[in-house]
Amino acid sequence: MLIDISRKIDENTFVYPGDPVTKINEICNIKNDGFRLSELSLCLHTSTHIDFPSHFLEDGKTSSDYSDINYFIGKVIVVDLNNFPKNIQEEWDSIFIKTNNKIEKSMKKYKSINEGMLKFLVDNKVKFIGTDFYTIEPSDSDDFYFHKELLKNNVLIIENLDLSMLNEGFYDYYIFPLKLERTEASICRIAVKKQKTLKK
Repeated sequence: MLIDISRKIDENTFVYPGDPVTKINEICNIKNDGFRLSELSLCLHTSTHIDFPSHFLEDGKTSSDYSDINYFIGKVIVVDLNNFPKNIQEEWDSIFIKTNNKIEKSMKKYKSINEGMLKFLVDNKVKFIGTDFYTIEPSDSDDFYFHKELLKNNVLIIENLDLSMLNEGFYDYYIFPLKLERTEASICRIAVKKQKTLKK
């Protein structure tokens, strides 16, 4: 059974401070037009989304460079931030981190990965680093250094996951970004299938 770990999108969806808010406008309705037609306006970094390298790198890869849907299928370890793994095992190629930060909280102070974890992700060529918070960047970073280091090493970033239903352990993941051309990010639907619980 698949578990949906993507967050919903509506006009109340939290967005990164300064990003465009989501708008859903009804253009036609059944009473006046015989059918309903809606227009959606949103930032590609809204809700659950993937950052591609061109988000911060001038000549970085875009969505078009990841057109093979099979790239978005693999195995992931889901862990609490305090249980960040010390080594790569054959069971997984990606990491989803439960920070338990509150999405509504101020960005002035929250839990995130540190430089040692960043080095581990880059050195081990992890495919995806995912977080349940709206940014992977530490609260004391003012130049998006973590984003840049991850993306230039082809570690794609997934933000705003809903990991509340998952226990720590190993899962199969299925990521479905929109089929966009040459964009720096994509909103996406993500599901996982549990394989086994993490041994304590």
